[in-house]
Amino acid sequence: MKNSRLTETNTLWRLFWVFVGLSLAMLAWITFYKLHIIDEIWEPAKVQAALEAQTPAQHRAHFRMTLFFDLLYPFIYGPLFAGLTLKYLKRGWLTIPAFLCIPADTIENIAQLFILSGTSEAMAVKAIATPVKLICFIIALVLALLALGVAAKQRKSKS
Repeated sequence: MKNSRLTETNTLWRLFWVFVGLSLAMLAWITFYKLHIIDEIWEPAKVQAALEAQTPAQHRAHFRMTLFFDLLYPFIYGPLFAGLTLKYLKRGWLTIPAFLCIPADTIENIAQLFILSGTSEAMAVKAIATPVKLICFIIALVLALLALGVAAKQRKSKS
């Protein structure tokens, strides 16, 4: 673990700033296009209803956001959450949810691209990938925040 590049402070800061940048870019994109994104919806009927409520311009904007920003997102937050967890909680198995987010979110994003392109058959994939992604993301985020709490406590005790 000491030699793991993933736990190096510079790596974690770089991942953090890219995470913040991507998050702000997606928030701006969602706000500008007034999108109701389907990233947290997994039930096919609800996904379909959300898509039908979009204008053609919103539909294209959602596709582009998924393609340009959201496909990259799990490759940033997954290692960030895993690196923080590994560095401060020091148990490799606790990084499993963060690393599971990467394929789950990527599969979800690819399914969404197909769905946004009119291939409704990808709804079945999204119905599985989205809940897996959300559960893993929440667990990984909580672990990363706990890790930051440990880091803050360690820093406080050193001063």
